Amino acid sequence: MPDPAPKKRKHPTKPSGGTRPTKKPQPRVRMANKNRKAFLAALKISASVTRAAQAAGVSRTRAYQWRDGSEEFAQAWDDAVDEAVDSLEQEAWRRARDGVDKPVTFQGQITDTYLEYSDPLLMFLLRGHRPRFKDKVEHTGPDGGPLQTVTRIERVLIDPKNQGSSRDGTADHD
Repeated sequence: MPDPAPKKRKHPTKPSGGTRPTKKPQPRVRMANKNRKAFLAALKISASVTRAAQAAGVSRTRAYQWRDGSEEFAQAWDDAVDEAVDSLEQEAWRRARDGVDKPVTFQGQITDTYLEYSDPLLMFLLRGHRPRFKDKVEHTGPDGGPLQTVTRIERVLIDPKNQGSSRDGTADHD
């Protein structure tokens, strides 16, 4: 019977002359990267750190550690929140401008719908985008100067013997 062919070694002892393969991240690092991506994806939808952390299977504390430890991650976090807020603003515009179908019920049954617009949302959006719609309130002191504040602190002492109190430190007597 002929001799079997020698088996090739998986890891040759001498370099092959090519470039070295890059190391794959450790499983822990890969899992953390996966969790970060899941966190950012959820944050884009809700802008809620708590919900995003739950979706990624991590604690809020861990998410904030990632943010504090990486400028790149902090920027991605801010971008995700901006995207979520943009979608909220888009929905506010839709409700204010296009309205929302509201049901008409009769004896517990929906018989029709009508379109309802949101005037408060409309005003809120206008105030945010047009200075002339903002409330004009000025807070000034005398002669248009700055406001001045005065802080007054009083010390109240209680006499434990007769449960009386006074502002000058002496007990109340009848």
